[in-house]
Amino acid sequence: MEASLCALYSIIFLVLIYKLKFFSADGITRSFLALAFLLKVAGGLALWWLYTYYYTDRSSADIYKYFDDSAVVHAALKNSPADYLHLLFGTGSDEHLKQYYLKMDHWYREFEGGMINEDRTMIRANAILRLFSFGHFNVHTVFFAFLSLAGLVALYKTFAPALKGKQRTFAVLLFLFPSLLFWGSGVLKESLALFAMGGMIRQFSLLTGGGHRLKALVFFLLFAFLLVLTKAYVFIAFLPGLAIWLALKASGQNYALLKSAMVVLLFGALALLVPKADLAGRIVTKQRMFIHVAEGGTHLLHDNKFVYIEPAIKDPIIPTGTKGYARIRDGVPYTYWFRERPKDTLTAVSDFDTSSYWVFYSQPPSGSRIGIGKLDTTVQSLLAHSPAAFWNTLARPYPWEAGSLLLALPAIENVFILALLLASVIFSSRGKCDKRHFYPGLCFVVLLFILIGLTTPVMGAIVRYKVPALPFLFACALLLLDKEKLAARLPFLKSLIA
Repeated sequence: MEASLCALYSIIFLVLIYKLKFFSADGITRSFLALAFLLKVAGGLALWWLYTYYYTDRSSADIYKYFDDSAVVHAALKNSPADYLHLLFGTGSDEHLKQYYLKMDHWYREFEGGMINEDRTMIRANAILRLFSFGHFNVHTVFFAFLSLAGLVALYKTFAPALKGKQRTFAVLLFLFPSLLFWGSGVLKESLALFAMGGMIRQFSLLTGGGHRLKALVFFLLFAFLLVLTKAYVFIAFLPGLAIWLALKASGQNYALLKSAMVVLLFGALALLVPKADLAGRIVTKQRMFIHVAEGGTHLLHDNKFVYIEPAIKDPIIPTGTKGYARIRDGVPYTYWFRERPKDTLTAVSDFDTSSYWVFYSQPPSGSRIGIGKLDTTVQSLLAHSPAAFWNTLARPYPWEAGSLLLALPAIENVFILALLLASVIFSSRGKCDKRHFYPGLCFVVLLFILIGLTTPVMGAIVRYKVPALPFLFACALLLLDKEKLAARLPFLKSLIA
């Protein structure tokens, strides 16, 4: 049944690729896009195989976490259509729906402290797709692969006019790059984020370029809203780039670097100096949580109190009977801090602690941990650690750090990316480069890479999290690259850039 449904929906999406005007673009054929779609489905299936037959802990696999929780939402449709609609479109904290929330493992993500709960977006998306999949997982894979493809097509159509003579190379990188095929095609936030940001950037381009501006504005807001719900930090990293785009559109491309720098400084000042934004505090908290997760152990939350118990301590908690909640065993030592004071880390030993803690992580140490500089909430700390953070995201894992297939392929990719960037700098087009596309894209890549590098001490996670930035990295490299200069010095590469 599952194979038949996957084949049926794949055929439907292939027909859409050949029939819809959206999939018509200069420089690429519909047959190429059809092949790209099938390869993306294959990439999504490879991801499913990996987390089904190699990494067999279903409870910790992102492709299954939200899919399994979505069964609870879907079941509400039969019990109470009103509850089902509230679960899909409500605030997610209605008291009368608590019977459903408590059956799910990932509906709550309270440690984010007021930020948008992105996990619920994935649970809801999977719940909607269950109407078409009848509970068969890989039908969701086919849908996510198609959504990701649509987002990449939108990005291609946005940058292609500025890449005359290099469109084919951009298309190959965009649709066939291994990390984009693997991490950007399965039932993951990355696939949905590629769809949302592709649509958002395409509509922003149409909005600033004239034409049906009201229609473009409506769709821009819809895609932006979806991106915020899926990966809020990616949307935040986009904001300065969008402002640069507007600034260069309004004032021309003269002094583009200076204008771009001024926009970034303005956004940086607003983000770091507005108390309610508390960007620095959120980054520090996120880094601390991720470091503890990478080190393994048990991670608990009660109200605004974070608790960490080292992995060496066996069976440190006792389930309370409510799914996902436990109390700390008497005599267990632990470290804790409060959200309002993330720098103040305290130690204690449990002594008749009857508090019910939410268990949001309990796992062994990560095998691909790297050292990252520990932050404090000062601007100086963030700036001092940003260069190393950017480099870690760009270049790691190094080839000699690749201890598994999941790291070996990204290590090879990183060598290719560094070579491409080096060639783009050495053989740069400079004055020929379309700055209105280059500087916004560059700004987004740099900011997103820094955010990832500041908070993520696991190379496997870095490889996945940087996927949304790769299309813009490739676009910027090709915008800067002068293929005539490259061909003059290295003629054997001439046929590769087209």
